[in-house]
Amino acid sequence: MKTVLHFIHSLDIGGGSMHVDKLTSDLCHDYRHIVLGCSGSYEKHLRDKLGNDLYCGDWLTTPFILLKLILTKKLDVIHFHGRMAGVIGRLMSSFSSVKKVYTIHGFSFESDGTFKKMLFILFERLLAYSTDTIIFVSRDERKLFHKVVSSKHIKKERIVFNYLNSEHNIGSIKRDITARDTIKAIYVGRMSKEKGVDILLQAIKNVNCPNLSLDLIGEGPYLEEFKRLSRELELDQCIFHGAVANASQLLSDYDFLFIPSRYEGMPYIMIEGVTVGIPIVCTPARGIKEFLNRDNSYIADELSVASLTSATKVITKDFRENPKAIASKLLSSSKLLSCEFNKDAQLKKLKDIYN
Repeated sequence: MKTVLHFIHSLDIGGGSMHVDKLTSDLCHDYRHIVLGCSGSYEKHLRDKLGNDLYCGDWLTTPFILLKLILTKKLDVIHFHGRMAGVIGRLMSSFSSVKKVYTIHGFSFESDGTFKKMLFILFERLLAYSTDTIIFVSRDERKLFHKVVSSKHIKKERIVFNYLNSEHNIGSIKRDITARDTIKAIYVGRMSKEKGVDILLQAIKNVNCPNLSLDLIGEGPYLEEFKRLSRELELDQCIFHGAVANASQLLSDYDFLFIPSRYEGMPYIMIEGVTVGIPIVCTPARGIKEFLNRDNSYIADELSVASLTSATKVITKDFRENPKAIASKLLSSSKLLSCEFNKDAQLKKLKDIYN
């Protein structure tokens, strides 16, 4: 059995950690999995599953743990997850002949300064030559990478979409789409700038719908700032719950899901939202607009507070007056995503890459 080492910068709750969790479960009979990353909220869950095959450290020690694992373990594949792990990990393993696979999980420079952006582009161009396969999770992500880094530096590339949970069938959960006045919305995701929670809070303020409540689940570096903004806007109907285990399982308890991101790779929460049949209100961010449109979601016309406000007003009005419009969008989204994000098809791509 081949051994795959997954190197991820942080084991905090988020798409990268969730992706590693899925792979180590869904491919557990095909490969031995070792996971290395900085300690975080996902650590206990992975420890229960992987035992001594989980290695944790901090941002300073994990590169050296990686080096030790390369020298002491018989590795067949090193799979780097995320931009930071991709740069540091490929630099530290450049001497090794082990197959190197790199999944970017949201390639973007929107929040970087000019120097940091130029530095990362330089590293990506240099390291692409020694990377056996670069995996993109969406076509939009690949398009941006080609534009910024250049496709001529890439040895081999594949698009491998995030896929649906095996325990769910799309459309299997019947939702009660009937007219109502009291509406419960939910946001699940990292509390960081790119996730657009500040845009969401300002939109909720502008909607001015006293019967609309919003639960926000997740943790991250901007959590306290978003809480402060909520207080300043006097949004008593918005409640921050922090990290919640298996938060996606709560989606069916809510009327609709917000995805207000500034940019994405291909958000897991979108797939999970479609899986349970919950209406989605979202921004037209990269990594979202490739899959969601006006036929299958309440997508804003542009990435702005005003546009997200308008989309939110439409869905709240539909809940009161036109629930059939919501049901129509749910039917459309299930048809689109059930074909595109087939689990077996995506895992087959990964097996081809690993082998």
